[in-house]
Order: sequence, then structure tokens, then C-alpha cells
Amino acid sequence: MSIHHEVVPVLQEAMITLLRHTANPDTLRSIALHIASALYPETKDDGPSHDTTSTGGDLGPAVSGSSLGLIVLEAYANFLCLEGVENIHKFLKTVTNKVR
Repeated sequence: MSIHHEVVPVLQEAMITLLRHTANPDTLRSIALHIASALYPETKDDGPSHDTTSTGGDLGPAVSGSSLGLIVLEAYANFLCLEGVENIHKFLKTVTNKVR
């Protein structure tokens, strides 16, 4: 999957908005898993990695692979830092299964 650079700010804002209204343990775990798999793919292949500079025709360069994972990570971090520490506590409880 690839996304054009022009769409990235809209994607990040939409992700943060969705998380603000629908954050639950499954969603938080799924996003964390997506980020981890995008940044650390489990390929044993010595071939080329994901193409992060493909062109998208008239729309310009596209983002994919680990670059897309970093974009999602940035939006996720922005969400976790919103509104004090409540979101961080929710995230910590989700990933550690421990109550503070």
C-alpha cells in the first residue's frame, strides 16, 4: 500500500480524530502491531526493501513501507500525548495488561 505525500496530514488528523472517539484496547493493540510490522518486517529475503519513493503519476511521490509506519507512529504519538496522561495510561494498561 502506498499513500501520496499530499494526503499524509489529512490521514494523520483523521487517525487522531478516530482514536479520540473510538480508542479501545483492540484498536490500540492493532495500531501498535501495524507500526511494528511496518518498521520491522519479518522477511528473510535479502531482496530490496519496500519502495518508499515511488512516483504516483500526477500526484507526486508516494509513501509506503517503513515510511508509512513512521507516519502512523507520529500520529499515534500525537494521540497519546493529547489531554494529559490519560491516553498514555490507557495505552500502557493495554500493552502490559497491568493496572497502574
